[in-house]
Amino acid sequence: MMGETHQMFMLFFSILYGIMLNSVIGLGAFPVGEALALRDLVEIKNGEKKWAKGFKRLVLSVVILNVSPLLYFALIYYPIGDILSSNLYSWTQIFCLGLLSLSVFGFYRFYLGAITWKSCGNLLFYTEEEARKHTAQRDIYPSPWAHIFAGFGYLVLPWAVTALFKGTGLLPI
Repeated sequence: MMGETHQMFMLFFSILYGIMLNSVIGLGAFPVGEALALRDLVEIKNGEKKWAKGFKRLVLSVVILNVSPLLYFALIYYPIGDILSSNLYSWTQIFCLGLLSLSVFGFYRFYLGAITWKSCGNLLFYTEEEARKHTAQRDIYPSPWAHIFAGFGYLVLPWAVTALFKGTGLLPI
């Protein structure tokens, strides 16, 4: 049964998920046409076949921006009723629900970390030209570790604050 806690979390999460997806506009996150064109599916360099960067970016986008947030939502949807359950909602409970929903931006930061990742001096998911085109107007910091660290912050900090409120008695549970 879906209680009020679940409904509030679903509302907060869906709004913030939409904002997060809107944030990747202009980064070429879901290049479906480019990725599935047969000429772009595999690139051949030095006689070696590799998945094209557009195809790799599509897979990365689906995994990090679609599947991972869905798994996160599914994993905390039911336990959230136990964490924040009461007929009388205080400001701290509503604040914690909103804070737990902010975790969706962690996946955005993981995506930025992945697209700025370099192997042997080359970007894994963009050509140099694509990287200039997609990131020039966005002012994206080029260090992947900064984005990955921020992503973990978005995932861990909300749980820590919620546990703090619950542990200090500020949440009337």
